[in-house]
Amino acid sequence: MPSNSPWKRFTLSGEIGSGKSSVARLLAEKTGFEFHSTGTLQRRLAGGRSLSTLEMNLVSEGDPTIDAEIDGFTKELAATDRAFVVDSRLAWHFVEDALKVFLLVDTAQAVSRVLSDQPSRSETESYRGTSDAVRDILARQESERRRFQSTYGVDLFRWSNYDLMIDTSEISAEEAVELILSHRREAPPAPTRLWLAPRSLYPTEHVRELAGERTEEILESMREQGFSREFPIDVVASRDRGLYVIDGHRRLSCALRLGLKIVPGRLVGQDEDEISPNMSVRTLLAAQPRRSWLNDWEDAHGFRFTSYPGEPAQPCDPTQQVGTAGE
Repeated sequence: MPSNSPWKRFTLSGEIGSGKSSVARLLAEKTGFEFHSTGTLQRRLAGGRSLSTLEMNLVSEGDPTIDAEIDGFTKELAATDRAFVVDSRLAWHFVEDALKVFLLVDTAQAVSRVLSDQPSRSETESYRGTSDAVRDILARQESERRRFQSTYGVDLFRWSNYDLMIDTSEISAEEAVELILSHRREAPPAPTRLWLAPRSLYPTEHVRELAGERTEEILESMREQGFSREFPIDVVASRDRGLYVIDGHRRLSCALRLGLKIVPGRLVGQDEDEISPNMSVRTLLAAQPRRSWLNDWEDAHGFRFTSYPGEPAQPCDPTQQVGTAGE
């Protein structure tokens, strides 16, 4: 076990195209721990029935024996005293004494990765084009969310279920593994730690408010010392609208100006959570942000969001991909 990691077990879950399989394999290689993948088992079961993964998910919603076989394997593994890394959507629910990691990815980046990975896929998992891939990705994730809520009463996409969330949109599998191995064990357990891609965060403050000496001081400090994980950016999350900055706009602006690919974050709330009296995340975001604010933010930092709240993501140009985490 690496000296900088106190963890004996790791569960890797994540969005489709986030690189969880690649990251999990590399993590197992780095630690020397056993590697297991319930996705491989699911694909084998789907192939035996000549079904795509999406079709298998939909069948599983009405046939509990499929999940019982897959989850039974994870439960048996959890009952051992072995050290392991498991690539699984739901292993975090069954393996208590593990570092529970969830990988995020920008939808456009996910589509580009999935499409570029098609040569390694089975005939039952091929896509005719971008729109086909987007529909499949969103449908598969929604099917899994429904199924696990119905069977176990848990939400796969509830961030507080995990110890560590990492956005792999702009980082490699190697960089993701470094973040995982540097995660500390704390008692009592700390709230979910976030590592986020700066260009995936929507502002809730206009960029003109950031002008001034204070921002320039932060920029110089960050240029010399990096972005301190002790001062994370506060964000709220919405499954249908994205990630929004509540506090830390100056730090985020400086990170964008310096070209940083990943920054520390802290989750303030998600979806229906109340973040102040009579104010939920969903209520707050109902009027946020103005499109003109987003355009001004883009112009000031020299980039374009791959999508805007309520609009579908545009696929990345595979020749211009920044992240290399894989599926």
